[in-house]
Amino acid sequence: MARKFRLGRSRKNAERKSQQHKKSTCFVKKGRPTKKIGIQQLSTGIYLPPLWSNQSSMQFVHFCKIEHGSSNQTAATVTKSVTINEDLSWSVNVHGHKLIADPSHLIKTVRNCWANSYGHSYTRKLKINGQDISWQHLVDLYKAHRGPDCATLGLSILPKLKWEHIELNSYSKMRVDLAAQVLSTTVAEAFAYENSPHTKETERFVRIFDKFFDLMNTRNTKEFVLKRKPNLAPYINNPETEERLKWLQDVFLPYLDEWEAYAHAQEHLSSAEQIKLCLSQETLQGLRITVHAFIELVRYLLKQPRVVYVLSAKLSQDCVESFFGKQRMRGGYCENPNVSSFISGGPVITCSEFYSNTTT
Repeated sequence: MARKFRLGRSRKNAERKSQQHKKSTCFVKKGRPTKKIGIQQLSTGIYLPPLWSNQSSMQFVHFCKIEHGSSNQTAATVTKSVTINEDLSWSVNVHGHKLIADPSHLIKTVRNCWANSYGHSYTRKLKINGQDISWQHLVDLYKAHRGPDCATLGLSILPKLKWEHIELNSYSKMRVDLAAQVLSTTVAEAFAYENSPHTKETERFVRIFDKFFDLMNTRNTKEFVLKRKPNLAPYINNPETEERLKWLQDVFLPYLDEWEAYAHAQEHLSSAEQIKLCLSQETLQGLRITVHAFIELVRYLLKQPRVVYVLSAKLSQDCVESFFGKQRMRGGYCENPNVSSFISGGPVITCSEFYSNTTT
């Protein structure tokens, strides 16, 4: 009996810790973890803490990296970090914090929407100005230069594209490099070389998102010279930087508005069919939030006296994902750490990182 009692008590402790973990990591309404969050629930049942700032050392949090899920976008709207105007344009509160979705995740969702347009799951029928933006265009282009069996060797105008770029699975859909290589200048130039009248909008789509990802992915001060891509240059206080920011504001955002307006103008289609003509609403909102916040953030940072240049690739959540991954690895078979183990694991991970860097 004593053994059964101990087992029962340990089971109850495990269930209690599991409930504490759920309450601490999920949005909770009336003591229950929720999966789908609405505006009313966010405004009445959720406490959203302010971002940390250290006034003694004059270090402030000026931006916050978020996932571009519907829950985070709803939270951004409710907390008035982002305002939706009557003309469906987006504006960011200048005096508040900047919310930026991870561009690498955005480029993957854009590629996935394109891949599902007349391909894969067939959940999209992307179309603008009367022309389809079809994944089949890329498939036909790849087969035309790789042969019908996709095994032709030798020189090609698509040297980086492989079959894994075309036939996506659950793993390849999560790889940023595959999405960036598909939405690239090389693919756009290949479409231009074929000069097919049916792929003009697909070529335009690839060029625009290639430039967008380059502008949001400046890593260092030399990469733009080695790759001969001016869009990868760091942001410094000069007219070229202002031209790139104006391209985001005057070309990229109007392109999204034009695409969405065209989809809603097809009155002969149902609302469900109109949605399929454009990118997903979560992707469109994430792109608009990111562009507006990024423009304001770069202009603000370049006005600071000690800022020489800005590297947009540093606005990334990779370090946060790495930290949480190490927290799960530290737990062994338990991949969901509770609050106490998470707090105790933070200093251990920090010390191990410090000693590994000093030894190497």
